[in-house]
Amino acid sequence: MRRIHPIDEPTCREHYGKPVLIVLRDGSELVAILSRHETDKLILNSRINYAENAVAAEDLQATKASLKSKKAKVRGKSAAKVKAVAGPGFGPGFGPGVGPGFGPGFGPGFGGEFAIDLSLIALLFLLI
Repeated sequence: MRRIHPIDEPTCREHYGKPVLIVLRDGSELVAILSRHETDKLILNSRINYAENAVAAEDLQATKASLKSKKAKVRGKSAAKVKAVAGPGFGPGFGPGVGPGFGPGFGPGFGGEFAIDLSLIALLFLLI
C-alpha cells in the first residue's frame, strides 16, 4: 500500500485505473478504482479509462493515416481488402475498459461510477 499525497490532478493521474483505499474523515473506508480527478472531487469506478482511450485514439489516427496512404497506392483493390491490411479494428466490446462489463478482470467489480468530494477524504492509498 502506498499513500497518494497530495490529492490533486498531477499526483492522481499516474494511478488512474488502479485500485485505491479511501479512508474518510468519519473513519469509514472505501475500495474502488481511481478513474479521474475533477474539480474538488474524485471520480471512481468509471468505465471510461481516459489514459487508455488517449493511447487508443492515437493508434486509431495512425491506422487511419496508414489506410489513406495504402488507398492511394492500391487503387485497383477493394476497400475491404485495404481495411483488412490496415491493422486492428476498434469497436464496442474490444480492448480494455471498452463496452459494458468487459475490460481488465471483466469490469471493475466494485459497483457503478460515483464521485466523492475531496473534503470528505482523510487518506488515499494505492493498493498494489
